[in-house]
Amino acid sequence: MKGCYEQIGAFLQNPLEEQEIFEDGDVLVWVDWKECDEATIDYFNEKLFPKDQITVTFETTTEARGVDIFLQHNGVKMRIPYHTDYTERDITIKAMQQMMAEHYQIRWYMESLGGDTLAFVVLTNDAWAQLEATYGKAKVLHYFTPVTSALKMFNMSMEEVEGLLAARAQSNDA
Repeated sequence: MKGCYEQIGAFLQNPLEEQEIFEDGDVLVWVDWKECDEATIDYFNEKLFPKDQITVTFETTTEARGVDIFLQHNGVKMRIPYHTDYTERDITIKAMQQMMAEHYQIRWYMESLGGDTLAFVVLTNDAWAQLEATYGKAKVLHYFTPVTSALKMFNMSMEEVEGLLAARAQSNDA
């Protein structure tokens, strides 16, 4: 985790010069829009300390999607609340965030916006607070948006993506 914090700090100090190095490093969790949910969960678990990793189990269901996925940590078990017909990355990532919220926060690396593979970062809540104190909350939020229940990631329309890209470009110019 400490190396992740330092790499993010280097990126935030000079985003234009550090972007390629940062994106090629091991801090980001890259998730493809068609990634299976189990792999998505595994990618996030790889970034957690072993004691904080989340257990995943599967149960067959009569729903059209055919499976229910359960996350478990510290005696708390939750079913990922998918729609009836299918599983999806947005809901999986939000459920992971909910399970780890006491100690960690998943943030969407906004420079990946517009692609079919999005990038995320997992850090402790304290590390995010330190980054915001050091580099400014607005700057950290510009590059790393917290995953919340209302956030659309893979489920955005092209119009929404284009609007957000335009707003980000405008804020870069300011």
